[in-house]
Amino acid sequence: MLTITVKNISRRLHETLKRRATMAHRSLNNEIIASLEVAAGLAPLDVNQMAFDATLMHKVFKGEAMPKEIDRFKKEGRA
Repeated sequence: MLTITVKNISRRLHETLKRRATMAHRSLNNEIIASLEVAAGLAPLDVNQMAFDATLMHKVFKGEAMPKEIDRFKKEGRA
């Protein structure tokens, strides 16, 4: 097996990955590998995982997004 190191990830990304790992009963490392495989197109899209992700995001984000917040979310996504 090969090893990589990822540096300078945001606290938000780290917390999200940890939360997803816990909810999927995986280690953080295995959650990162699973996410990378999907992102690289090496794993088929899993409808159950997508529903799980949507539920998780619904729990993380509460309330309505105001236009300023939506603009901030867009800018963060481009970073």
